[in-house]
Amino acid sequence: MKRVLILFFLIVGVGSACAQKFGLKAGLNYSSISGDDYSYKPGFHAGIFLLINLSENIKLAPEVLYSAQGAKFSSGQVDYNYINIPVLVNIYETKIIFLQLGAQLGIITSANFSAGGSSSNVIASLNKTDFGLVGGLGADFGMVVINARYNWGLTEIVKSNPSAIVQKSDITTNTTIQISIGIKMN
Repeated sequence: MKRVLILFFLIVGVGSACAQKFGLKAGLNYSSISGDDYSYKPGFHAGIFLLINLSENIKLAPEVLYSAQGAKFSSGQVDYNYINIPVLVNIYETKIIFLQLGAQLGIITSANFSAGGSSSNVIASLNKTDFGLVGGLGADFGMVVINARYNWGLTEIVKSNPSAIVQKSDITTNTTIQISIGIKMN
């Protein structure tokens, strides 16, 4: 955790020195867990972003986001809360439209399993970090940035006793669709 915070402050420090823009963003999540037995559940995310010019058409875009994720299934649902740190590259196809590619580190902050009217904390059964890939499209309208992206988790999220959290012992990874709006602050 300390290494992640040091990395974040290093990115923010260097980014602030070079940043063209920083801002706030928020939006909707539509998340699930990999596998056939799970369906998507709505959530939200909010946080900060930087835009650092690498060239005329390429910007580095690190972010720090709170993200409410999870999944629904026939007998209940799981709710996860993460601090996600995506480091993205925005490749501008035009002055407005950009492709967004990168990687994301997620740090779980809470996890609850709900079924049959009862709820239990299951964070001890989950890995503390989640690594994934990110891809999407966006539009930059000056002070306002809109984007839609897919976060594809690569890390097994369950570390022990998967039957207590999920319906079967498949490999369980996060999948999240995000739609965001951001406001540049400078």
